[in-house]
Amino acid sequence: MFVLCLATALALVGCAAETAREPLPTYRLMSPEESIQIIAARQAEIKTVSARCEVELTDADGQQVNLDGALLAMPQTTTGPRVRLRAWKLGHAVFDLTVVDGKAWIVAPDDPRLGEPARKSSPSESETGDARRTPAQPARRIAEAIDFIGPDFFKASSVVRESAVSITAEGAAARLDKTLCEIDRTTLTPRLISAAPRIGERTAMNSSECELGDYGLVNKLPWAHRLRLRSPAGTVEVRMSEVEINGELDASVFVPPARAKQLP
Repeated sequence: MFVLCLATALALVGCAAETAREPLPTYRLMSPEESIQIIAARQAEIKTVSARCEVELTDADGQQVNLDGALLAMPQTTTGPRVRLRAWKLGHAVFDLTVVDGKAWIVAPDDPRLGEPARKSSPSESETGDARRTPAQPARRIAEAIDFIGPDFFKASSVVRESAVSITAEGAAARLDKTLCEIDRTTLTPRLISAAPRIGERTAMNSSECELGDYGLVNKLPWAHRLRLRSPAGTVEVRMSEVEINGELDASVFVPPARAKQLP
């Protein structure tokens, strides 16, 4: 079902070749609180997202792997944000991630570097979340970054710093605590997210940053076509193309596969 729905969604996106991106709208200088309200209202307009992706994983030793992927998301539902991300290497599935209401499931049959069955990790490796051992950790980090598609963070955030060019808002995302978001004041677009895990919980975004860039208008809404996540385990860069916002999307694609394992 996922393959069929994904193919349909991306076929609709691919019907039109990407054209030169329109410049982002700019805003007069206003209070930080007004700025945050505009961003929250704008994010609330995003109901569905579909895109092709290139995913680049780089571990702490500099070893790199490039994957082809596809992203589907519904940021706002009665049960919370939904995300489906699947990636392939040389035609073989590397991971299949489903996120529904803050819970995540993954199918990760292969080592993303070698295309071979992943070896069992030791307890110490599982605890440190070494991105070189399993694609589950970088996949989860991507899902955490996608939490910021919707308006919830901005509705509940408060301004902690401001300058002539930027605003820094603080809030809590679905799986994160004490999260800072740096916003460009001219275009009112989030540019850098600094996140820490909730107290007493382990997440893959320990002391990490997510840089958002390569913005362009999609369906008249600003969209970051590049996410770059940095942490002690390495970096994950996601480059999106053929992005469609508010297209038709079947909610059934967010049902985790039967063989998927739930992440803690």
